[in-house]
Amino acid sequence: MRAGWTSLVLAAAFAAAGPARAAADGLPTLDPTNGLFGTAYDFVMPGAGASMDPAAGNAVVSWGGNVWIYQAGSPVLEAYILLDTNRDGSTDRTMTCDGVVGSGRFALHCYDDDGLGNFELLLRGKVVVQPNGTITLRRATGRGYDDAQVYTFGFQASQQVP
Repeated sequence: MRAGWTSLVLAAAFAAAGPARAAADGLPTLDPTNGLFGTAYDFVMPGAGASMDPAAGNAVVSWGGNVWIYQAGSPVLEAYILLDTNRDGSTDRTMTCDGVVGSGRFALHCYDDDGLGNFELLLRGKVVVQPNGTITLRRATGRGYDDAQVYTFGFQASQQVP
């Protein structure tokens, strides 16, 4: 009988605790076009790569480029990163991203395998709405990997103003 009572108490406690995770609220909206045209952001991404080959050296990276974000009235978003790995102004890789935004935070999972090898990134950070209404993605950090390196990096992006 005691085991049944314990189960009942535990079940009541879990029911009172509510859901394990609350849903993201989608705010602030990262795409004021509501998914129609997307919103462009310029970004910088400094970081470091640790080689998975003991004979190869580690890397210091300073990537940049643009990210286009499409968010249509929900917390879920799609994005495309035009990555410039050598900072010459040309896109070296195009990454597809899935993400979410809520409570002033964002997260993106980006991936690419365009024949140059698999490349994945996971970003998360803070969304800040500036007094002039533009949006910045700040204090973002991430991790990633390709076929030869494991990366850690920072990420900052500012909304392009038309």
